[in-house]
Amino acid sequence: MNLKGVGAENLVDHGDRDKAVLLGMVFTIILDYAARGFGGAASEVKRALLEWVNKKTDGYERVNPPGVNNFTKDWRNGLAWCALIHKHRPELIDWNACLNASNKENLETAFSVADTQLGIPRLLDVEDCDVENPDEKSIITYTMEYFFRFANEGLKDAAAAQAAEWLKFLREIFARQNDYERRARLLLNWTKAARAAWDGYSFGNTLEEANEAFNQLRKFVTTDKPPREGEKMDLEALFAEIQTTLQVNGLAPFQPPEDVMPERIQKAMDLLTEDQNSQGAKVRENRFRFIEKKEDKSGAELSKQIEASFKSFDASKNSRLSPIEFEAACMQMGVVSKDQAQKDALFSKVAQGGSEITYDQYFAWMKSRMVLSLDDPDSVRGAFSTIADGKPGLSEADLNALPAEDREFVKENFKRNADGTYDYAKFVTEQMGR
Repeated sequence: MNLKGVGAENLVDHGDRDKAVLLGMVFTIILDYAARGFGGAASEVKRALLEWVNKKTDGYERVNPPGVNNFTKDWRNGLAWCALIHKHRPELIDWNACLNASNKENLETAFSVADTQLGIPRLLDVEDCDVENPDEKSIITYTMEYFFRFANEGLKDAAAAQAAEWLKFLREIFARQNDYERRARLLLNWTKAARAAWDGYSFGNTLEEANEAFNQLRKFVTTDKPPREGEKMDLEALFAEIQTTLQVNGLAPFQPPEDVMPERIQKAMDLLTEDQNSQGAKVRENRFRFIEKKEDKSGAELSKQIEASFKSFDASKNSRLSPIEFEAACMQMGVVSKDQAQKDALFSKVAQGGSEITYDQYFAWMKSRMVLSLDDPDSVRGAFSTIADGKPGLSEADLNALPAEDREFVKENFKRNADGTYDYAKFVTEQMGR
């Protein structure tokens, strides 16, 4: 520290003549102290202070630009100090007024505001600065007070900016956590409502009502549930994303309330699926109650033909057929005997030894011969046997008796015998189990 020229006598109040000496001493002490803090020489401190001033006053008209290049004449008009105050505490300085004020007015404004509002001691007088070449040491000493006053605020601003960034990050994380909890509860409430709707459910007492119960369950499975399954997957992904983000950024893991933990959501969906399966079994069971045996339309039509053939040849209208009338009725129905012996034998069989055949006898025998019973394998095989003229297989020619779509079905599904015919007996046995 160079204090050459400064003696004890200068510390005694001798008036203004020692003022510059005292300021020079203060400057030297401050500069030396600052240099130790910066880890460099006094010249480096001056350069760093000048750069700090220009950085803080950048954009302030008549200050920077053109820029503060020294610690002498560039401070004469007081605008640099006013700009420093306005930069950090704009409410204390009317900058536009400063641009139109005189040097003395700006210097007084800066010194008085700094002293009364910022706690910066008034080391200079206006007359010390509004000169051709103000004292460099005095200017630096006073400007250093601004640096000490505002540099700390800069650290606060930087810390506040970092804290704000961290808090913004936390706000976003909290928002995602709240979103997870909200959506999780909505999903859980939906599962509870869906399961509650099946308690005491009425499956219907008619086929129409049973079908409606089936349709409602089908809508639930195909329309209502899939979006919720997707929501469950989205919640799992959101939860994992939150946890990973917290871990990467060194924060404690997310601990949602017990009722919305991922395990609880999974359990709720599992219980819903169990209830859904149970509901489905009950719906099917109830619906099966109303499944009707296939209506035998062709058999009903043949029954009508049998009745009509009897009435057509019951000449006496006494509900009985003589041998001649019986033969004619059989011919109408396509049942033909080759000779008289067969005719007599057939009449005796149907009449059960009587001289005439009653309507009930005729109908029962003709129906057994001609009407197919769909639940009787022997009856079904008998029908195919009739088509095949008694042969064990259906030939291509025999298939012409069937509609086109039935012919194709037989060709695709019936196994063939060695002679190439279609084995109807085996197919019926396979399908009907006997």
